[in-house]
Amino acid sequence: MSRRPQLWVLAVVCLAVVRPASAQVGGGTYATPAHVSAVQGQAAIQRDGETSSLVENLPLLESDRLSAGSGRVEVLLPDGSALALDHGSTLDLRAGGIIQLFGGRLVFAVTDAREGGAEYGYQVQVPGGVVRLLTGGDYRVSAAPAGGTAGVDVAVLRGRAMLAAGNTSYAVSAGQRLRLAGGRAAVRVAFDTAAGDPFYRWAGALTARRAGARSRAYLPSALHAYAGTFDRDGTWVSVPDYGWVWYPRVAVGWRPYYDGYWVPYNWGWTWVGSGPWLWPTHHYGRWGYGARGWFWIPKPYWGPAWVSWGLATGYVSWCPLGWDDAPVFGLSFASSSGSRYNAWLGWTVVPARAFGRGRRVSAVALRGDALRVVERASFTVRRAPPAVPPAAGRGIRGRWAPVRRPR
Repeated sequence: MSRRPQLWVLAVVCLAVVRPASAQVGGGTYATPAHVSAVQGQAAIQRDGETSSLVENLPLLESDRLSAGSGRVEVLLPDGSALALDHGSTLDLRAGGIIQLFGGRLVFAVTDAREGGAEYGYQVQVPGGVVRLLTGGDYRVSAAPAGGTAGVDVAVLRGRAMLAAGNTSYAVSAGQRLRLAGGRAAVRVAFDTAAGDPFYRWAGALTARRAGARSRAYLPSALHAYAGTFDRDGTWVSVPDYGWVWYPRVAVGWRPYYDGYWVPYNWGWTWVGSGPWLWPTHHYGRWGYGARGWFWIPKPYWGPAWVSWGLATGYVSWCPLGWDDAPVFGLSFASSSGSRYNAWLGWTVVPARAFGRGRRVSAVALRGDALRVVERASFTVRRAPPAVPPAAGRGIRGRWAPVRRPR
């Protein structure tokens, strides 16, 4: 298998290939944000005073407000911990990994600290108190809205928590449940950790689906939380020059960075696609193309999108980056009728007026005969991605992620 599709006839290059900015290919340049990993039903996000529907794989920022409404939401954190929010629940994401739960129920599956590493210090602020999650484990927190009936219910299936209310702190150990309401003394209740309801079963099923053994051997540790997804939705193959790569099970004609849309953040244009494996494969690693189609090459660093941009008057185009941080396909057009080279297998082109407007790329991308106009056109090329609107991320301090706490 060749490292990149090669053009064996003379070609006319109409739109120059642009390597990404150096910051985009530098390992560890970007901090990994938390993101929405699942949405069931209708849920909303409030950011910068604007409210919109919550969608899968959206990166989250400090001061975002999530409202489950009639739906349910799961958030996956940089360390693999998972936070699930039930119907009618609302929370704010505060700096340092602090969650302010205004009302409703949440499930928090906190990962154990890696050997020799550090664990995150998570806190859930509730009306009348603070719940500190002291170790890795599985936690349930319910909060009534502030007012005359304000209260909190903390249950620990595995791990250890501390509820601080007023001048009093209460330890809650595995298998214990603590209720505190109306300024009265806390009531400690033993409960059946195996018992559940539809919300707890939903959250538990999502966590269980991510568990997997086979793919962990091929993934960097930062992506172990997705092992189950890779096990189910594709196949690992050992390929010369690349090592172990992953072939997704997709429809004929599928390509990366196509079924989704671009969202402006203060760190740059960020890809948001649909599907449980779209987050790891479109924000980590690189892509390649061979006889069996597209394959993904794991790498440990997060980025907004690992693509090369081609910009021209009236058009914006991009192609996935390959193993060497160059586009998988050179954007050239063969002049020989016998050539099988097709740059459009990897390059996606949209009109500049449609780029970044919240519309799905698959709905506005040029295809078929429309691409012939692009091939014949004369372009003025810039060597930078499209500019992010100045208002993107206005008032946002940064990505939502917890602080590390030394062990």
